[in-house]
Amino acid sequence: DAWRRAHGVENRFVIYDHPHVTARELESKVALILPESPGTFEVLKGGETLPACDLAIATLWSSVYPLLRLAPNARRAYFIQDYEPLFYAAGTVSALAASSYDLGFFGIFNTRGLYESVRKDHPIDGVWFEPAVDTTLFHPRGRTPNTRVFFYGRPSVDRNGFELGVEALRKLK
Repeated sequence: DAWRRAHGVENRFVIYDHPHVTARELESKVALILPESPGTFEVLKGGETLPACDLAIATLWSSVYPLLRLAPNARRAYFIQDYEPLFYAAGTVSALAASSYDLGFFGIFNTRGLYESVRKDHPIDGVWFEPAVDTTLFHPRGRTPNTRVFFYGRPSVDRNGFELGVEALRKLK
């Protein structure tokens, strides 16, 4: 949204792997957070390529591979939030996640440490940023000061360490 407001960038959000969702549903969900739409939404049903664009950004290791096919003529970037190969046991999925850093995409890294760590073992160029909270959207006004603990974990996903997290919460309580 900042790119759109500051530089007139036209944002187009394209979902390629959920043909059952509609563009209107996506717009409605985003409108709950951003009343002024940050761009247009589109759902590919299968077989299409991305509409012409200046830059296509993959947002998960598994989206890098379809982007090679869907945007053959666009500049491609890869938003890297974690070192994804470590989320999986050694094997095919871990190797594919690691290989996603070797495909010539420009990396947009979530922290300098991640940038340096990935670049040490992979030939990916890029930039890094330090995550921050937009205090115009998320702010403490009107809240009573207290301590809250947020725990993110899914029992069905081994890498989340759900059982360890629950035990830590028991001890904290």
